[in-house]
Amino acid sequence: MFKFIRKLIAIASLTGMSFCNAEVLELQGDKGSEKHLMTVYSSPSKSAVIVDHQMVVQNVSEYADSGAVRFVATHAGPTYGYPVSSAPADIRASEHQVLRMNGTAGNTWGMEVGVHSEVLGNTLYKNVGIYVASSHTGWLTNPGVRNDTAVIVGGEDGWYHGFVYLDTNMNTLFDVNKLGNMYSRSSSVGGTGIGTTLLRTQTNATGAYIRAENDSASGARSLFFGTDYNVSTELTSAAFKPVTNLGIDLGETSKRFRGVYADTGSFSGPIKFKPAQTAVPASIGEVVFLAPNNSSIQIKIMCADGVIRTATLALQ
Repeated sequence: MFKFIRKLIAIASLTGMSFCNAEVLELQGDKGSEKHLMTVYSSPSKSAVIVDHQMVVQNVSEYADSGAVRFVATHAGPTYGYPVSSAPADIRASEHQVLRMNGTAGNTWGMEVGVHSEVLGNTLYKNVGIYVASSHTGWLTNPGVRNDTAVIVGGEDGWYHGFVYLDTNMNTLFDVNKLGNMYSRSSSVGGTGIGTTLLRTQTNATGAYIRAENDSASGARSLFFGTDYNVSTELTSAAFKPVTNLGIDLGETSKRFRGVYADTGSFSGPIKFKPAQTAVPASIGEVVFLAPNNSSIQIKIMCADGVIRTATLALQ
């Protein structure tokens, strides 16, 4: 049997935070019947809300931190004067389940979260749909630990999409699907732009990154690799090139490519390079091509005996 006991108490959390006195409804379940202390049941056939929590904050003269509803689940232990549990217990502050059965139609949402603001935020953390925090201050007496995962998408039946970001015109800007593929596209709201999928080691322009771009205006697609936006390479359907002229080298003295294969038989473009005017081979077997003046081309090689030998070809 449930006992409904109404009394005045000073509500206090396990950490000792105290609040104002409030009249509360305490539900007590007999031993063995504590699985469901209260069940609210309804069977509507049209639009309805079973439980509606509404709060209006007004006339605020000092900082306030308020919420329409709070759920706190605690597995208490010796720190707060409770005995040590002899078995594990899975706890959750809130669980939402929605069931869609055969013979029905409509959208199926496990949870709906809406943020409706007339006040502009800071484009990052002011107007937020879901804030997942891992902090012990105000909740635990002892320091907390770094927790495992903020959001896990899973389940035995699976999902077609793990994450979809829709623009205000319902076009997909970002999508992670069941194959593990990530897609992005440029926004068509407020004009055309460049859609970017970016993997970066830092948030500023100096972090190493891989960037895939799709220009919605020209249709051009590029893949960039680099350490910042000014020193990088670009791969397009037509070329593999540095973003800036003379921006990077292809290999270096101690890290060389094993071989270079080029063929003009299938392409109309020639093989071109611009030799330096002066240079010397740095190691045995290294060959240097030079264009020292308007009348000759030089080839220098460091031979096995360490001597640099030169061949000069006269130009007509």
